[in-house]
Formats: sequence, C-alpha cells, structure tokens
Amino acid sequence: MELYYAPLACSLAVRIVAREAELPLTLHQVDVLTQTVTATGGSYLDIDPRGLVPLVVFDDGTRLTEVAAVLQWLADQRPATGLAPLAGSRDRYQLMEWLSFIATELHKKVVWPQWNTDVPAAARDFGRASAPRALGHLERRLRDRAFLVSGRFTVADAYLMWALELARLAGLASPTEYPALAAYHATHRQRPSIEALLAEELPAARAQAQVRATRAVTNQ
Repeated sequence: MELYYAPLACSLAVRIVAREAELPLTLHQVDVLTQTVTATGGSYLDIDPRGLVPLVVFDDGTRLTEVAAVLQWLADQRPATGLAPLAGSRDRYQLMEWLSFIATELHKKVVWPQWNTDVPAAARDFGRASAPRALGHLERRLRDRAFLVSGRFTVADAYLMWALELARLAGLASPTEYPALAAYHATHRQRPSIEALLAEELPAARAQAQVRATRAVTNQ
C-alpha cells in the first residue's frame, strides 16, 4: 500500500493512524505547491490530476482519496485497535459526525486558508474570523473528556491533532482562550506516533519552504 503525502498536510493524520494500527505504508513525499514528487522530481499531476493528498494506492492499483475515507478504511483493517467504532454503532456515526465537522468547519474553512499561498487576504481573514466558533465547539466537547468519541483514541483524534497543530502554528488556538483544547493538544502531542511524526514532518515542511524560497529568488 502506497501513500502520497506532504509534510504537515492532512495526510499526517493518515500516517498517525497507519502507525497506530501498525499498517505498513510505502511513502511518496509530494510538494503540493510545485506539484512534484520529491524523490523523482516528476509531476504529481500525472499521478493525481487533483494535485491533492492524501492519495492511497492499493496493491491492485485501485485508489482511495479524501482523508475521512482513508482514515476509516485504515481503522477498519485493525478493528481490535478501536481506532474506529464498529460499523453501524451509534459511536461510529458520532465518529463520522466529528470527522465531517473537522473537515468542513476547521480544516477547509479555518486552517487551509492560513497556509495556502493562493488564497486572497479576504479569505484568510474570513478563516480567522470563523475560528472562534469552530474552536469553541471543540473546547466545549473536550472540557470533560480526553477523546472526541467512545472514550479512546480514534481516527477523529488523529485528524483533530493535525488541525490543532496547524491552528497553533497560525496563532489561532490560544491556550488562555481554549484551555481544554490546549490540554488535549499537549497530552496527545506526547503520544509516540504523533510525537515521532511531528518530529519528522515539521523539519521536512520547513525544508520544502526553504527550497521554494530559494527557487523564487533565483527565478527573479
């Protein structure tokens, strides 16, 4: 099974879950701004015309995209881990509820505009203005619980941890405004899978940014 990913993109949640489930992945790093595969320099658009990650390619050549779908598929390969509640259970629908909320209200509306260089300033400002409602909803949910769903770490927590890390780096999730979220983030950031992958992907993202900056200066 192959995974096309980009450092600090939402594909990080996929890598966290794969590591939690002990599912091996053949990794292909992508620069989503230049749309190239890092190891080969080839066009990523030739592989996925959408130019988005994550992209999972199975051994038979079939593919799966969209982070919420990929996360649930991975979890269902290792049901004993509890990374996703059983299909058909009420907890499973709550999991889908939180995956949908994170995707629409936090990922695409708030976090994504802060890091996409093609987004106009007005869209970025709208994202920042939308942050308190989304983060406030999560703050209320996590005031008296350690996990989003079912009393244990699930794929929804993996996705939320990625989003909170990006929100924190963008200066959106103040610990004084959102103490429960800050405690949740600090606790789960020490989880071995998350700690190790952040230690890998943060420097890789900075290195990609430096390469782009150097190219931009050279091409002036």
